[in-house]
Amino acid sequence: MYEEILQMIKNGYYEKALKETNRLDHLKWQKYNIKGLIYFYMNNLKESKRIFELAINKFHYKYDDLLYNYAILLFENNNIDKSKKILSLISKKDHEVYEKLGDIDYIKRKYISSLKYYEKSYLLNPKQILKDKINEIVNTKKLSFQKIGNVFMGTMEIANQMNTYKKAFLKKQINVDTLNYYPNYLDYTSDFIFNMIGVKDYNRSNLFSKVIFETLHNKYDLFHFHFGTTLTIDNSDLEILKKLNKKMIMQYWGSEVRLYSKAKEINPFAVVKNKNEERIINDIKKISKYIDSCLVDYELAYYVKDYFENIFYYRVGIDVNKYNFIGVNILNKDKITIVHAPTSQNVKGTSYIMKAIDNLKNKYNIEFILVEGMKHEKAVEIYKKADLIIDQILLGSYGVFAVESMAMGKPVICWISDYMKEKYPDDLPLIIANPDTIQNKIEYIIKNKELLNDISRKSRKYVEKYHDMDIVSEDILDYYYHL
Repeated sequence: MYEEILQMIKNGYYEKALKETNRLDHLKWQKYNIKGLIYFYMNNLKESKRIFELAINKFHYKYDDLLYNYAILLFENNNIDKSKKILSLISKKDHEVYEKLGDIDYIKRKYISSLKYYEKSYLLNPKQILKDKINEIVNTKKLSFQKIGNVFMGTMEIANQMNTYKKAFLKKQINVDTLNYYPNYLDYTSDFIFNMIGVKDYNRSNLFSKVIFETLHNKYDLFHFHFGTTLTIDNSDLEILKKLNKKMIMQYWGSEVRLYSKAKEINPFAVVKNKNEERIINDIKKISKYIDSCLVDYELAYYVKDYFENIFYYRVGIDVNKYNFIGVNILNKDKITIVHAPTSQNVKGTSYIMKAIDNLKNKYNIEFILVEGMKHEKAVEIYKKADLIIDQILLGSYGVFAVESMAMGKPVICWISDYMKEKYPDDLPLIIANPDTIQNKIEYIIKNKELLNDISRKSRKYVEKYHDMDIVSEDILDYYYHL
């Protein structure tokens, strides 16, 4: 029926299409999408906008087609800033999205960024009009393609990502220095470590951070901040950096922006470390006042979408060569070794996992290893022994632990929410489970151990394809050019 209605719209039979659309299921996003399009073509932009916004909120920014059509409506209404925000939320961007992003940045006279978007669009769909747009910018605009200068990353190391970015960028002759104010038991490497956790007095640590800022800030051209932290504890450095026209981007990782009220809308099992939503929102506003662009995964975009001009997406990166493929060899074993390594038991759903394991131990020979409070390199040696890894069963997305495990060819159980499932590539090899299904999923795997070898091979290929640090760093570098 959808195709028939779309054909009516194409032929200009708007009233007839509208009548047919009213018969569609109101629980389906397609009804609102088509209805919004009809009013758009009827030039009733006010009603079109109302319907699109109703659908966007009803379906939690979930469907790319809906987001694209809403963005086009905003563009036609000359609300190009919001149009760009909505376009940037689209998870699987095609040539049309990149072309429209290029058009917006061209209007805003951000010619280098516009050129980058047009080039991406042209790679996906090499049509003449895009070639003309590219040539027009190259030939008529005085562009300064400056090499990315010195890059600063700080001030919290999350899952060794700053150090991993640094290694990848060094291959591209880009200098990066990393600074960590919050070292922990995982013992990750940074160029500078100043332990602010050990300074109990806030005023003293803030003063100390300002001295560090004064010492370092003139050395760098671009500041890539992590986890809502900046060079000064009170974030006062941002106003100064903005006045100095320094390029800045904030990369968010999870609990610093995850709002429980919104998380429950897209994931029934959601948990948060911090339920003080007013404080979280104030912190986001404080950062976005001075930083226009942020890096997030698809879940976190849902919490910060209203505050930043540019939303860029990242996938975590690892040095694939550091993780040799080990795979699994379980077919001739009576025992299955299961490993779980939570950084926070409450957030990872450890209690549900352990209860499931205890129940299954009555029927099966299971060795369960809980890894906590251990240096990363030592923990990896334990992961190598696993037949099955359990990441988390509450958050609805996967993280670095899952990626490292997959790189070694270890099958991983993890909860992926319906909201996130469509954001990830179709070849995602994770075994999906939540608190309600974790025991049955583990038992199914034990009874069908032959499945693990295939999952093992697919897991390694998936990481090589999507999480190699050299691939991830190319995306990050591309984002830098848009700042």
